[in-house]
Amino acid sequence: MKKYVIALAILAVASVCSRALTLKEAFAALSEVPNISVVESSPSGLVGLPADSVGNIEIAVANNLDAARIKATGDAVYAVLDKVPLVNMINGANNNLVAAFLYATPNAEGRYDFLVVSMDGFGGDIAVIFMTITESIKTMFQTAPLTMKGDMLTLMPVATGGGPSFNIMLNTPD
Repeated sequence: MKKYVIALAILAVASVCSRALTLKEAFAALSEVPNISVVESSPSGLVGLPADSVGNIEIAVANNLDAARIKATGDAVYAVLDKVPLVNMINGANNNLVAAFLYATPNAEGRYDFLVVSMDGFGGDIAVIFMTITESIKTMFQTAPLTMKGDMLTLMPVATGGGPSFNIMLNTPD
């Protein structure tokens, strides 16, 4: 019975997403995926980037999912991401153990809508972040080196001027 409920939830998300999604719509759809919950976020300083370069931060996560739930949740996440035009992806990688996808599109305010999705199949964690960013922050993420080996993934953008940065690190050794 549980499999049928999860299958129906995946179908519901997929049917809502039958057309191309904006990044904001994708975040909304991803936050409705079973096992993923929106969390409260601080409006500034949360992501380690200069406060004047980010805004409208929204976060949704799933933590410590078992194998069956990470598979079902991951499949639903991929169903939503399939509706985001690939041309909007600015960086990312996937080897079915870990994945990170970064998307950016210009918005009406002269900034960029930015969607980050990271998935750790090994640890059962998924994080989805939506925010608006400046062009310089977009470029920083677009040119950031990404390393993937087995269940480890690291994306470490270099901030201009030596300022703070937002890093994505999954299962990296301490």
